[in-house]
Amino acid sequence: LNDVCYIKCNSGFDIVGSYSRTCTQAGTWSDNDALCLNKYYVCPKINAPANGKIASSCFNYAGGVCKFECNPGFKLVGSKTTVCTISNTWTENVPVCESVNCPQIKAPENGQIVGNVCPSTEGSSCQFQCNNGFQLVGQSYIKCEKVKWSSSVPKCEPLCPTLNPPRNGFISGNCTGITNEKCKFSCLNGFNLYGASSVTCLPNGQWSSNVPSCQRPMCPDINPIKHGMISGRCSFASNGAKCNFFCLPSYRLVGVKQVTCVGQNWSSVFPSCVPITCPLLQPPERGKFIGSCVKNPLGSSCTFTCDIGYILVGQRTIKCTANGWSAPPPTCKEVTCPSIKEFKNGFTKVGNSTLICQADGKWTSPQPTCAPIKCPSLITPISGSMTGTCSGEISSGQICSFSCNSCYNLVGLKSLTCENGAWNGEPPKCELVSCSKLTPPSNSLMNGQCDPG
Repeated sequence: LNDVCYIKCNSGFDIVGSYSRTCTQAGTWSDNDALCLNKYYVCPKINAPANGKIASSCFNYAGGVCKFECNPGFKLVGSKTTVCTISNTWTENVPVCESVNCPQIKAPENGQIVGNVCPSTEGSSCQFQCNNGFQLVGQSYIKCEKVKWSSSVPKCEPLCPTLNPPRNGFISGNCTGITNEKCKFSCLNGFNLYGASSVTCLPNGQWSSNVPSCQRPMCPDINPIKHGMISGRCSFASNGAKCNFFCLPSYRLVGVKQVTCVGQNWSSVFPSCVPITCPLLQPPERGKFIGSCVKNPLGSSCTFTCDIGYILVGQRTIKCTANGWSAPPPTCKEVTCPSIKEFKNGFTKVGNSTLICQADGKWTSPQPTCAPIKCPSLITPISGSMTGTCSGEISSGQICSFSCNSCYNLVGLKSLTCENGAWNGEPPKCELVSCSKLTPPSNSLMNGQCDPG
């Protein structure tokens, strides 16, 4: 603050302006910038650029400085300052002030620029209009202001087609076809409106819906049932019209298959389509099931098994079809093995003595067989003979008879019978017939074989 700066020019140059400057309370230097000029050297005089001006004292002596500015709407192209040198020339050429333009504008689609000309210079304006069948959305005039247009280029959107009132009906509201306009419809007494009661003009040039119709009272329109279809006269149905109902595959119809329009009402409540399911299954006694056996939609299957010691009677897996289960649920039957034949007397067992009945209904080994029991062969008694079946393969019931030679008596059974592999008695013997010892009479002698005889 209050510092003083002194200015001294070089030899041959004279100062123009204050030779000293002081730092003021405002934080600026006092007085204007001083120049050091040498009038011995003279540069050509300079004129202000077109659409511009010289913004300072412009001495054309050596050391002189010229500053340039452009008028509003123009921009400086070149150096803002130039200095006169001791070679009698300026350091820079005089700049040019060029016009500042707004961006070039094209006519909107389906429209045109009035006069086909749209200058883009500062202050100029453009006017727009649309072709037949289209409406202008936006500003019809825009102006170039400080390198920007006052508004964006408008659009030409299609007009919606002219609407006519429905037969036996009326039209009201805004129906000229301009975007977002809403047009309303109504019917004469005794007629009902079928369709949208109002339509709106959309930006694409189409109304939001078709023009409705006015018809005498009918039954309400029937929509397709869920998971099903309809056929026949199901909409705009007059008295006597019929509508049929069908279900999609895997669903069955619950209710009537057809309804008739009676006056303004249908003859019955509409049916519904429900998923096809098979009856609920219960696990078999002494068994269980796996799979879709409780919640059983079409195509599901249920598989059955039995407890140990029981065997499944019926199909192991059944499937839910459109006609119900593919087969009756199976049952579990206690496992039993085939009965074993009794062994009769006179026979002997051939095979395992012990068999165990297994879970599959089979014995652990084949059943033993019964072979007839044979009696042993007999030996012919000494001094005797045998007749009948007495040797070899002797089966129960066969008989062997015995006899003795002359002078021999049979001691034992005359015949033996084979019973269960054994004879019913001991084989007999043949003993020699002999007389007891004779005693001679008194006073006599005996000759011959008398002891024994």
